[in-house]
Amino acid sequence: MAKELLVAGDLAVSATLSLPPEGVTEVFAWIGRRGSGKTYGATKMAEEYSARNYQFIALDPVGIWYGLRLDGEDGGKGIDIPIFGGLHGDLPIEPTGGALIADIIVDRNICAVIDVSQFESDADKARFVTSFADRFFFRKKASPSPVHVFIEEAQEFVPQNPQKDEIRMLHVMQRMIRLGRNYGIGASMISQRPQDVNKKALNQAECVFAFQLTGPQEIKAIADWVSEKGEAADDLKKLLPALQRGHAHVWSPAWLRYSGEVLIAKKRTFPAGSTPKVGSTPLAARPLTPIDISNLRDTMAATIERAKEDDPRELRKRIRALEAAANSTAAAPATTALDEETVRMLKEQMETLTANVAAQEARSAALENVFAQASELVNQLAALFSNAEPPMIGTPVTLDDVQLTYGKLQRKVDADYSTPGVTVHFPAKEQRSAKPSDGSIPKGERDVLIVLAQHGTLERNAITAYTGFKRSTRDAYLQRLKQRGYVDGAMGNSITITTTGLKALGSYEKLPTGRALLAWWIPKLPEGEAKILQLAARSQRGVSRDEITEKLGFKRSTRDAYIQRLAQKLLVTTDGHIKAVEALFD
Repeated sequence: MAKELLVAGDLAVSATLSLPPEGVTEVFAWIGRRGSGKTYGATKMAEEYSARNYQFIALDPVGIWYGLRLDGEDGGKGIDIPIFGGLHGDLPIEPTGGALIADIIVDRNICAVIDVSQFESDADKARFVTSFADRFFFRKKASPSPVHVFIEEAQEFVPQNPQKDEIRMLHVMQRMIRLGRNYGIGASMISQRPQDVNKKALNQAECVFAFQLTGPQEIKAIADWVSEKGEAADDLKKLLPALQRGHAHVWSPAWLRYSGEVLIAKKRTFPAGSTPKVGSTPLAARPLTPIDISNLRDTMAATIERAKEDDPRELRKRIRALEAAANSTAAAPATTALDEETVRMLKEQMETLTANVAAQEARSAALENVFAQASELVNQLAALFSNAEPPMIGTPVTLDDVQLTYGKLQRKVDADYSTPGVTVHFPAKEQRSAKPSDGSIPKGERDVLIVLAQHGTLERNAITAYTGFKRSTRDAYLQRLKQRGYVDGAMGNSITITTTGLKALGSYEKLPTGRALLAWWIPKLPEGEAKILQLAARSQRGVSRDEITEKLGFKRSTRDAYIQRLAQKLLVTTDGHIKAVEALFD
């Protein structure tokens, strides 16, 4: 990769590195130890966006991004930007107000700092951010335009190991980072602990600014990212600790095709379906006036109160307060009929609130169930149409459509991927949950037993390669088979079929092996993955990444994504050359 200085655009984050305006919709990572300059660099890029009227948002759990509004030490002018929440905010924010803030920002097309540093608990912070990111992503889908979201201390919002209250937040934040570019949303993840940032989110970065790092875990996280992009990472243990404050090593293998050290330029402010094109006529921003702020404060208060009425936690608080009041009243001498009436009314209110809590909890459970069923349906449809032309968006899908698509897939398998002397059929949708009524072994479990009967003892990963089952599905089958005494070591690494299992299996039609197994896999894969697997399987020596690019014409990032997915399916190995696994050779 070229090491020359790069001047590629008008976003001058350094005297030697200027980013193209398309950077607004790209994903960045700003990584470095405390005081190394990572936030300084990110706020410098925010200044560049502001100077060119590009919209940006800063999600700040520390309370330092308000400095963008203050004049710099050398006379630079601050940015006229509203601040929601925090000690320096124009308007306070509540845990229930995330969607409201998202609507304000989208409706007015304004830049903003959202300071969540003053929330009393991580649960309140997660609740606000979940609501904000969910609504913001939804609104931008309907009205795409370029906007960049800075995520300070990214491990707080896209954690590698989320707590119970953070699971939903992680989902919506990952979705915004992963899919946001389609609607104009770019993102910057800023962190001093990259090992604690969710890897699926961090791997979306097209450009990494790595400042000084000294910890082995932090350096390893950067090395993993660099290696994943196909670059050498051997010298990072020497390179990163030696960086001076304000200096960063920049990697952008696919987007900028650049690797080199830069010095972040001095800030002006106080240091405390297709992507929308940058350069088109921007939407005019409407800054908040004092009257706006007053009106918004009233709107926010009303919205928050409505949210509290439907919040089970708030309802429980009110129940406890009413119970305390009722107990206090009941303990006092009943001197008048009015006191007894008050107790009766309090009890009625408690009963009503208790019923509301139960209703809200039931509603939440029902929504979670619907969400799970919808996700499973999407996965099934994605698998069904992965090798066929999908229906037009908005067109109802009937049973006839499904059967027609099935027929197309069957013909495609027989015509394009068959091996002489071997017949391969596209499998029907497996009913995993139902046990056959005749007492025989369910199909999925039977397939696992057949593989074990053919090959003897196998590693769990090999079972995945031979059957195509996901890891979770495979392990569920193994667990059931072990409970019935059909296999040994089902929860360990090596799995063996037992004499009881062989007897229960009886006669069977052997599953494909070698090249027939390769032919069985090919129609199940997306086209890009199938082409790489076929190329890698031409010889046991494998194929280099450069050969794949040369022969198939994939971009480096696309090629590496396909290779990673094939490796996750245990179909190729990636040590050195890309090689098909031994199970795919005769």
